[in-house]
Amino acid sequence: MKKKQKQKTTLAFILTLRILVPFVLFFNPYIALGMSLFLDQVDGQYFFDLGVKWHIYNAIDKVLDYWWYLGILGFISVSYPQYFFIFLALLIVRTIGQIAGVFLKKEYFYILFPNIYEWFFILTLFLPFLPLNWEIRLFVASGIAVLLELAIHATNIHFVSKYILKKEIKWEKNKR
Repeated sequence: MKKKQKQKTTLAFILTLRILVPFVLFFNPYIALGMSLFLDQVDGQYFFDLGVKWHIYNAIDKVLDYWWYLGILGFISVSYPQYFFIFLALLIVRTIGQIAGVFLKKEYFYILFPNIYEWFFILTLFLPFLPLNWEIRLFVASGIAVLLELAIHATNIHFVSKYILKKEIKWEKNKR
């Protein structure tokens, strides 16, 4: 199989998994979270290698992210209903940033509306036994989210590509 065809097949597999992963939340949220985070990091490398323009990749990535977020909201409504409205409010904030980022093609909206939603989920999932009230979790999640959004969107660092795949993603600014 030619290299490009193999990359296309691998990308199709990764995207299919990204679509299916939210359903895994209801069986094993830890595996689902790990898969989601990993696949979200890896797919960009394949889009880049296949010559897809940044704004097209970004739009596809944000739709898949949103699908994952809806899966989280469904899981929260069943497993942690006491946090449902906090998650809903955080999802609305993230939605504003994603819509602005995709349609206006400006990455700083992801920094202005950071992914507190997912980090609050991670802290809720992994630290339910700590006597932290939701306000402290929200504060910690906010700090982590802002730092990561800055790392990703201000410095353009792609950790998995650089350190695991040993490749560098450098989207051309004029193609954004």
